[in-house]
Amino acid sequence: MTERQPPSTPMLPFFPWIGFVNSPNNWALMRQSAVAAEPVMRNAARAQLEMSSLVGTRLRAWAAIPETVARCRTPMDLMQAQVAFWQSAARDYSAVTQHVVGAFTSGLPGPMRAADGETGEPRDFLTFPEATVDETEERRRPGTSRRAA
Repeated sequence: MTERQPPSTPMLPFFPWIGFVNSPNNWALMRQSAVAAEPVMRNAARAQLEMSSLVGTRLRAWAAIPETVARCRTPMDLMQAQVAFWQSAARDYSAVTQHVVGAFTSGLPGPMRAADGETGEPRDFLTFPEATVDETEERRRPGTSRRAA
């Protein structure tokens, strides 16, 4: 007699997710999940950018300590330098905390969002200082702003 054997699936013991990959419904579910997670990931990346900025700012402040201490001539100068260092640290930490909280609350629905005046319009988070009028005029017509003595 012949026995019936189930269809051959040689890869199933090694790759149990193979059935998941072969179903088109599962691919649609994965796409929907990725679209739903996009705002959360964008806000997490924004928070990470803020934290990286804080690390860079504080590292520069710590690296400037020897130069600042070398300029101190009296104990009062040293104390003022130390107070200025910790005040700037508190300002930096406070600003970054505000930005990180703002990054995560921007993904909340309208009534739950903080009333901080943000319009909710998409914007670039990496900003560069704008050129002043004098700089742009000088770039257009170099040499016109020079005066003879």
